[in-house]
Amino acid sequence: MAILLPVLAIGAIRAIQGMCVAPEKWAPPTFEARRTYDEFAARFETGDVVIVSWDGCTIDDRRLATLETILTASQDGSDFSSIVGRVVSGRGMVEELTSPPLNLSREEAIGRLTGTLIGPDRVTSCAVIVLTPNGNNHRRNSIQKILAVVENECGIGRKKIHIVGPPVNGVAIDDASIKGINLFANLSLAISVLLCWFHLRSWFYTLTIVGTGVFGQALSLAAVHFAGYQLDAILIIIPSLVLVLTVSAGVHLVNYYRDEIQARGVDGAAERALRKGMKPCLLSAATTAIGIGSLVASQITPVMMFGAIASLAVLCSVAALLLVLPGAMELIPLSQINRTDQQKPSAIGSLAHRLLKRPNLIAFVSLAVMLSAMIGLPRLTTTVDVVSLFSKQSPLVNDYEWFEKNIGESVPIEVLVSFDRECQLSVLQRIQFVDRIAQHIEESADFSGTISAATLAPNMNFDGGLQQRLLRTAVLNRRLSRDLDKFVDARLLSVTDSEESWRISARTTALDGPDYADSLGMLRSQIAGVVESRFPDQPITVRYTGMMTLASTVQQAVLDDLRNSFLTAVVLVAAVMMLTLRSFVAGLLSMLPNVFPVVVIFGCMGLCGVALDIGMIMTASVALGIAIDDTLHFLTWYRRETTDGAASSDAVASSIRHCGRAMIQTTVICGLGLLAFSQSDFVPTQQFAFMMCVLLLTALAADLIFLPAVILSPLGRFFTSTSATARDLPSARRLNVDHIG
Repeated sequence: MAILLPVLAIGAIRAIQGMCVAPEKWAPPTFEARRTYDEFAARFETGDVVIVSWDGCTIDDRRLATLETILTASQDGSDFSSIVGRVVSGRGMVEELTSPPLNLSREEAIGRLTGTLIGPDRVTSCAVIVLTPNGNNHRRNSIQKILAVVENECGIGRKKIHIVGPPVNGVAIDDASIKGINLFANLSLAISVLLCWFHLRSWFYTLTIVGTGVFGQALSLAAVHFAGYQLDAILIIIPSLVLVLTVSAGVHLVNYYRDEIQARGVDGAAERALRKGMKPCLLSAATTAIGIGSLVASQITPVMMFGAIASLAVLCSVAALLLVLPGAMELIPLSQINRTDQQKPSAIGSLAHRLLKRPNLIAFVSLAVMLSAMIGLPRLTTTVDVVSLFSKQSPLVNDYEWFEKNIGESVPIEVLVSFDRECQLSVLQRIQFVDRIAQHIEESADFSGTISAATLAPNMNFDGGLQQRLLRTAVLNRRLSRDLDKFVDARLLSVTDSEESWRISARTTALDGPDYADSLGMLRSQIAGVVESRFPDQPITVRYTGMMTLASTVQQAVLDDLRNSFLTAVVLVAAVMMLTLRSFVAGLLSMLPNVFPVVVIFGCMGLCGVALDIGMIMTASVALGIAIDDTLHFLTWYRRETTDGAASSDAVASSIRHCGRAMIQTTVICGLGLLAFSQSDFVPTQQFAFMMCVLLLTALAADLIFLPAVILSPLGRFFTSTSATARDLPSARRLNVDHIG
């Protein structure tokens, strides 16, 4: 560990320094929606836009012109030429539309821009700044430079500025991640250290266990760096998760050590404890790694990396603990420490006594609760919109609320209307058709203002007689054909050898609104009807992309991941339990208390209509992997007791008394250690911590109540050997069996 630590420390520091996340890129490149988005970015422009406005910003505000002039300075080597691609403002667009050759009236120009660059009051405006790839790669610096111009050159106070957009979202997530390291990870470490000492009452054992956990933390962070990935607010949970799981294994091993001292004295106790505790500790680490590792099957990149790196780090950290902690036990035996372990856990003993009275009722009620909660599982929904990633009080959410109130909805959807080269429609007919679709989008309840080629085109509504309309149509068509470059420069048209693609940029809400997938599905159906009714024989293709489409794709993938990763974890962990217990039925029955927390908690969320975010999704498989630890320790002790001749009731009572204390201690350490992250500004991190705490508490109740009840019920015969079953029979019947023998 000492030899590896410098290398791991360097990797961990570089991982922290390279922290960056882009939620819009969580969908892998293999997704059709991601491929469409990447193609759109290559042919038009990326979605890396920053939208800026301020209190009192109007279409007549000269400060908009100042901002646009400074940011679009064309000379090489300027401060902004490498980070800003182009700038579009409400003031600049109104001037362009009211100037030759269009010469629109001011009212008509404002009407065309309302809901996108101009607010519903037809006065409030903003600037849309498109970043270059280099500008987005250094988005924090880019945003700081833009804000500096607004503050210093335009004379706007920072508190009056409102700024949103994907790069701004990314910086906010980065800030939440940095805060997670600087505050919540250290708070989690402090909580784990104090709780470990409180239960062990030994600073030496505590520092040994926690030191090994810190080694695992460094390993997990270094793995992120050396694997070529960037740390983000999802992966930042891994170090604390590794720490609490290592501490949990250490507490269990010390618990075995205490029992050996009480049973046979200090001499050789460490070796005996290791012999008894190694198998359940290793099996616990393996099943935990399986539960967490099942997330590798996720289609969402940070979730996949979480599963791979966390499972590897847990295995390595627990393995290191088994090499280090027994040496610490030999170096400073428990006899030299304040032995508070001699106090009998009366509460646990009372629990065991009550369980022995009504095991069938407890088992029946637990199964009934689980089956009832399963009704809510099909009703689970997800949410991955960017604003839901942050608390309602965050500055970013406040800025989104300001924009949607004063300008318009702010999440983009891009509709690409593509005409094959064989299409017989004229340029004018194509723009009119694009305008028809744009109007249809604006009429939809879930979408608002659009910008398309029709926004920059002359008035296409002709009055007069038929001959006059035909003449004006021919003139306008020639004019539009001649001015196609204007639409290309405005990023509203892309021409290739095989097709023309016309862009319609629409908006939907970033706040609590309709389900993205449902809204997009309805829009697809409606526009398909428009295409079919107008030009059924023309080679026209309509595609949908942008942030909303990607969010919809990720939303469905997240829900699929919940089902697939959890089922994978259940199957693999059940297989391990079957091999460990050497019984197919016992292996299945042992899974009941472990799936109980996930089924009950997630089922209740489905019944209550609570939408899952990406942090909640990850907890199901992780909680299963952690919950199985206590089950393994309990069943290992139970099987040892029955093998030594104890009756099932006595073996259950002994197992509760032996394992109950360690189970409660590890649940408290893991739960409170992770609960520190519930104060994070990043909602998925916050929800992950809170859900893990609730799931672990539910798992503890299931292992201390549900599992013993199942063992003491008629199903319990599958957990014991034949000889042990015979010992559990009433004495008269057992005598008959012996007599027959």
